[in-house]
This record gives sequence, C-alpha cells and structure tokens, in this order.
Amino acid sequence: MTTRLYFRFSKTCPQANAKILGKSQPGFTLVELLVVIAIIGVLIALLLPAVQQAREAARRMQCTNNLKQLALAVHNYHDTFKVIPPCEIWKSGRTTHWGATSLLLPFVEQSALHEQLNPQGNGLPTVATEPLLATPIDAFMCPSDPGGNVNFAFNDLGKSSYLPSQGVFWVEYNDSPYKDPCRLAQITDGLTNTLMFGERFLGEKPFRSVGGVWAGRSNTGGAVQVQGRGAWPPNTPYVGTFDGISGASDPLNTRTAYTSLHPGGVNISLCDGSVRFVSENVDSITSYPTSSSTNFFRMEDQAVSTPAAINRVWQNLFRPNDGNTLGNF
Repeated sequence: MTTRLYFRFSKTCPQANAKILGKSQPGFTLVELLVVIAIIGVLIALLLPAVQQAREAARRMQCTNNLKQLALAVHNYHDTFKVIPPCEIWKSGRTTHWGATSLLLPFVEQSALHEQLNPQGNGLPTVATEPLLATPIDAFMCPSDPGGNVNFAFNDLGKSSYLPSQGVFWVEYNDSPYKDPCRLAQITDGLTNTLMFGERFLGEKPFRSVGGVWAGRSNTGGAVQVQGRGAWPPNTPYVGTFDGISGASDPLNTRTAYTSLHPGGVNISLCDGSVRFVSENVDSITSYPTSSSTNFFRMEDQAVSTPAAINRVWQNLFRPNDGNTLGNF
C-alpha cells in the first residue's frame, strides 16, 4: 500500500509556505542594518557641503543682482538730476539725515515710500512716518546676511547691506554741497575702474552695524558710506580699540571695511553698472598712512590728503580720477 502525502500551499501566506518547505524567511540582521545606516550617513555627509555651496551660490547671485539694481538706480537718478546722488543730506536741527539709498527709492520701485518720507524736502519723521524708516527693502539686503530686517544697533531703521563709496558720492550740508556733486563725466579713470557700491554685513556688535541702514540718524554718519579709513581690504577684521581703523572713540562712529559672509571676499558694483567679486587678498595697503584725515579717497581735486604711496589696486578703485593704472583684481 502506497502512502501519498499532500501539502496545501497558501496563496495568501508566503510565511506558511516557507515553513512547510523548510526554508527560512530572508531579513536584515542588526549588523547589516547598521552598515546601511552608516552608508546613508556617509552619503549625507558628502552631499551636505555640496547643497550648502549651491545655496550660497544662489544667495551670492541674488546679492549680485541687488548691486546691479542699485547701480542701475544711480544711473537713472543721474539721468534725471544730472548728478550722482549725495551719500548724505545733513540739515542742522534734524535728527534724521538721509543717505543715498533713500534718494534711490523711486528707482527701485519704492516711489510711494519715497513720497511719504520726502527725503529731499524739509520734513522730519513724524509719529505717522517714523515706522516707515523700518520698512524692509529686499533690494537693499544681501540674502547671506543673517541679520533681521532692521539694523542691530538701530532697531527702528530698515537695514541696508550695501554702502556707497565716498569716492564718487558727495555730501549735501544745509542745502549746499559740502563736497561738490560728482557727475559720471568726471570719472576720468573710467566707469569700469571705479567702485560705486560694496557690501557690509551686519554683525553682532554695534560697530558692525554702523552705516547699515538706508535712512540715517545723526550719529550714524548720515546713513551709509565708506570713507578713507574704511578702504581697508575686504573682510578686514575689526580688532583693537575703536580708533584702530577709523580714529573714532565711539563704536557708532566707527568706519570699517567692506565685509560679507560670502567665502573669500565681497561683491562690489562699479560705476558702469557691472558687478565683480573681489577677493579679500586683493592688492591693497597693509598699514594705513599716518594722517589726521580720514578722507583719502574722494575726488582728487577735493581730497583732504592723497598720499602718493597709495597706489594699490583696491584703493585705486575708490578714486575716480587719480590716473593710476588699476591692474587685475
């Protein structure tokens, strides 16, 4: 008599089938799981810097576009008023002194804000207009700057990451030019060879915030500019006492160099509207000339002092008509 064995396989339970056939169910051991996790961690570690670099590249491109917009705004202002805007408008008895960026508001799609503030008029901020000074304007802010929408030292003022060079921007004092207006035709070194705007990030200390607003206060130097002793190489660290660079005894009056959080240098716009990235290792002076003057880089015929020894690429960018060969940067 022959005995036959019959097995019924389940179509819905593969685990039962494997048990009947004497096969073990495949799976991950603890060691294999740890190896997989380690591989994933290594891949993330390799990809994260690339992602961060891509994000910084995008922020740097946006910063470049902002500077191009500001340079274009200056050209449009010049076409309208036949001069480059003043970097400061000072008026006696006023607590607010306007800067160049406030005058450029109509040319960066902020006409309504400009009309309400009336920086070229005699009006002072009122209870109604004071909050307007804190208006964040994207075109004035570098996306790599970690600060908020207002200046660290002056929380009632909208911040600006971009400062004009006093080499071409002039000063208006009580309706009269303290420094004669500058026209594009006077920039005889060439628009491509003359600096217009540079960036300065807002740090964690008051002196890092000086000038970092688009509308000024009397103790901010009229809002925004980089004067002679601020023409140190890009990203020059602020060290020592307040008079280490600027001769100032108060941090709010400190002039510091152009700075950014872009690795290796800063973005600048030139007077022809182009934007360049300048390395922090650009050819530059390494020690400041002995002088009581802080204004080495104004128009040549108005400079308080212009030491002949300063013939370096970075400093030559500030001076619009010194006749020096610029060199590569």
